[in-house]
Formats: sequence, structure tokens, C-alpha cells
Amino acid sequence: MMIKLFLIISITVSLYSKDIYVKYRGYINVDNGNFEHIDISYSSLVKDIFYDKENEYLLVKLNSTYYHYCGVIQPITESWFKSSSLGRYYLQNIKGKYDCRVFPMPKY
Repeated sequence: MMIKLFLIISITVSLYSKDIYVKYRGYINVDNGNFEHIDISYSSLVKDIFYDKENEYLLVKLNSTYYHYCGVIQPITESWFKSSSLGRYYLQNIKGKYDCRVFPMPKY
């Protein structure tokens, strides 16, 4: 009985503590209160998005890999989420434009 209870508690804790691996950065806990999660289920390229508007920091999952972008202002993300194609908007307006070696990268 104790083992079952421990497993249930462990599974529940892991559901609420989300560390994701971001290429070129490492692990980030997106449950730290800074990130807004944008659920994506309708794009063939963009699979998941986390955005920290205070730090203008964007995490984007393309296929199975998360990438990060720094200095992304909120109006850009709002336009992106309203666009007719998330993948096309990403390729034209985000990819290659918000390099974390140029813009400040937040510390979590």
C-alpha cells in the first residue's frame, strides 16, 4: 500500500514540475511562475510554446526540440498567435532574429 501511495505522489509531483531541455541552453523549469504556456495542436512545425513576457523570452518546440529566443516583445508573439500559419510566421519573423547571444538571456 505504501509503495502505491508513493508512486501516485511521485507521478503527481512530476506532472506539476516541468523541466524541459532547451537546445543551446540546457534545462529550464517552465513551472517557475514566469512562463505562459501556449498549447499548440494545429501546426505541423510548431509543437509547443512557452513565453515569459516580463523577460521577453520565448521557448519554441519545433518537432521534438525546444529552441530559445531572447528579446521577443509581446506584440510579436500576439501577431504570431493570430497568424494563419504558425510555422510560416515563425520562419519569416522569428527564426534567426532573436539571438540570445545578442539579446540578454534571463537567469532562472
